[in-house]
Amino acid sequence: MDRENSESDLLKDWCEDQGVSEAYQYLHATGVTFSLLSHLTLQDINEILPPGAIKVSFRIRWQRWMEESNPASTGLSLTEHNPGILKRRQWEFFDFSEVLNTPQGKKLIETSKNLQHFEKRHRYALIEIIVDHAEEGKINLSCKLMEQISEDIEKVFPHEKKEIYFLPKSKDKKSYSGLLYSRYHNNKRKKAKVDKGKENENIRDQQSLNVADEVTLSQDDVTDEPINEDSVENPDSSDISANDFRHWNNTRQMRIEAISDNRDILLEWPILGHQNGYKLIDEDFKFIASTAKSIQVKWKPFFDKVVLFFEEHVKDRFCKSKFDDALGETDDDDRERALLLLLHAVLKPRGHIRMPQQKKGTKVKLVKPTIADAQSSMIIETVRPEDVDSHINEFKNKLEKSKRGFHPVIVYIKNGGYLVYITENIVYKTFTVQHAVDICFKGYYLFHFARYPIESGSVWFFIQKYFYEVTTDTDKLYIGQCIDLFNFCNNLQ
Repeated sequence: MDRENSESDLLKDWCEDQGVSEAYQYLHATGVTFSLLSHLTLQDINEILPPGAIKVSFRIRWQRWMEESNPASTGLSLTEHNPGILKRRQWEFFDFSEVLNTPQGKKLIETSKNLQHFEKRHRYALIEIIVDHAEEGKINLSCKLMEQISEDIEKVFPHEKKEIYFLPKSKDKKSYSGLLYSRYHNNKRKKAKVDKGKENENIRDQQSLNVADEVTLSQDDVTDEPINEDSVENPDSSDISANDFRHWNNTRQMRIEAISDNRDILLEWPILGHQNGYKLIDEDFKFIASTAKSIQVKWKPFFDKVVLFFEEHVKDRFCKSKFDDALGETDDDDRERALLLLLHAVLKPRGHIRMPQQKKGTKVKLVKPTIADAQSSMIIETVRPEDVDSHINEFKNKLEKSKRGFHPVIVYIKNGGYLVYITENIVYKTFTVQHAVDICFKGYYLFHFARYPIESGSVWFFIQKYFYEVTTDTDKLYIGQCIDLFNFCNNLQ
């Protein structure tokens, strides 16, 4: 019975790894196990799976898997395949020593010699190298393989616990978890969304060409701005080509007009849905807010200063407890995120939210946001990656109740980094709260003209004025509330 359950779990994991989880129920119902996968024929697949997308997707993924596992396979006659060999090859394809021999891997080895344990940024860096290596080698990181990798990590870095990177299911724990598991599957989900968007990309491109044929652009519409060569030559942005940057810069005026008209930006510029699309947002921000400072200049020193300010000004009992917890954080990112959220305790929500009422004779109800409302308006915190969608839906529904549209927000996944939602469909992954705030702020500045939500507006304004040193036409709404903290931080050397 245990063997059957193990085979069933392997099959389920395989289906999830291949992006065909819907096929599992049909395979399982007909007695197919992981070991039998390699013995299937195309005729078997046609009989087991229902007509439609599930069958087509499964057949494509299965044939590709068979070819990668056994290059001699024709994909037509599969009865001679040895499933044990297939399973072993999945393990043999990933050589952890190759990860360690990369420049980043060697740097981590040197760094670890001077540390009692990795900080979060080191763990994220290691995860990035592993996932990148898997993607480059087209290796599917099965749960079994991730378990082996986590054991390799513990062997090479004895101060690290393998459970940090991968934690299997158990009787008391019904789902897999760990940094590696979360990062890999978040990445796969994001790529699946991108792939889905690309299905209509050719149609959108053709529509854009048709519009370009009908409209003659003036010199005012098409700019001659130079491309940011640093961004183009940077290896991190190699997946966004020089032509993409050039087109982006040359269509800036059109984009500003589209934003002003509340048009669907992702529909007209689908490249924003790319995982590094935030670099294009950076391009627009550098042009429109040309005098803005970099957030990095004041970021680290600020958190040393604000601790002194909080000691005197944080009055709420619960927030005082959170302040004590923040001071005890040993990880820089955790400490910075906790202190950033505490800003809402001293730069409290300004104004009221107008909630439409259903009762006859009552048009609206004015609701004063709490500190907790302000914090979740800026950063939503969750433990499990699979809960992100439900949190975003709850966030969206709350806004709709007060007749407000979606606004940028950050989602922090415990031990899994940050997701920055510029819109419901434009989402970027990053691993530090500083970078998450930077992307989110620029989303507000460009797509919402620096009009912040009532709940967290005071804190976003402070970020705008203190870190970026830019001015907007909404400054007068918040300046009085932030003046004490401005003066404190600026006068403290």
